[in-house]
Amino acid sequence: MWALITGLCVFGHYIHDTNFVGTNYGIAWFWPFSHQYWSVSGSFTPEVHVGSHHEWLLQNWLKPSVLSLREISIGLLGLGVALWCMAVPAQIIALVVLLAVVAVNSFWFTVRFLSA
Repeated sequence: MWALITGLCVFGHYIHDTNFVGTNYGIAWFWPFSHQYWSVSGSFTPEVHVGSHHEWLLQNWLKPSVLSLREISIGLLGLGVALWCMAVPAQIIALVVLLAVVAVNSFWFTVRFLSA
């Protein structure tokens, strides 16, 4: 069961990165055999990014943005559905999701406070 769930999550992540959520990214589905990236609009060769992964994280994830809020919301919805499928009581699901929202907002506040 867990192998199936893990496989579905990884496949869902690949579909997500294939640009079904309105981002300008794609994914190299056939890496390491091909370095072509694929998105909804077809294949492309990515531009060379002049910057570090750390800069990308600071710009796109470590502050509230439409992209990060959308992705975290979808993840929390998935968590709630998974808990529901495991017959967890609704009060526990609500508590877990609420704690996750508080944790994410606390993280964003801490990062903003420390980087200011």
